[in-house]
Amino acid sequence: MYSGDGSTADEVLQGLSVLTEACLLHGANVLLMTVLEVAEPQPKIEQQRQQLNTLIKQYVQERKWAAAAGDAVSTSSSNGLQQQPGSAQEQSSSSSTPVVRRGAPRVELFDLASKLTWGGMDENTRWQMWDDGVHLTIDGYDLMGDLIVDALGPLVKKDLGSAAVHGSAAAANGTSDKKAV
Repeated sequence: MYSGDGSTADEVLQGLSVLTEACLLHGANVLLMTVLEVAEPQPKIEQQRQQLNTLIKQYVQERKWAAAAGDAVSTSSSNGLQQQPGSAQEQSSSSSTPVVRRGAPRVELFDLASKLTWGGMDENTRWQMWDDGVHLTIDGYDLMGDLIVDALGPLVKKDLGSAAVHGSAAAANGTSDKKAV
């Protein structure tokens, strides 16, 4: 089964994995999103989209477990992706450019496909949100942006909350672990 450009869901996920690991290596948090449905899906492409969304969800879950366990050895996940040795935080702190973080970099999932659905809208709303049944209109991208902001809000608050707690502890003992950029 192939996607529109001939890539399988596994190949697309492998590419996402490479990008995700590069972001984590540089200390960035990553928000992976599922792929939206289209107006008139071709059965093979729709099957690949659904498979990719499942793989993305599994990848995020596996990545969270590996990070929580402090996985310091290279492991292969059930979908064949290689986990890098050491945590991304350890790797980024050994790079030549120091990174200031409020917490360890992490991967989060936003199931956009379940929030912005072609089938879940009436005909008028569909065409207000989708330009051609595949790409969104300005209103559709505005809605997508609002949904992403709503998903990011609690994650940012979580980071800020942990930074406030961490900052208070550092201030109380007169230390700070922040590195100059």
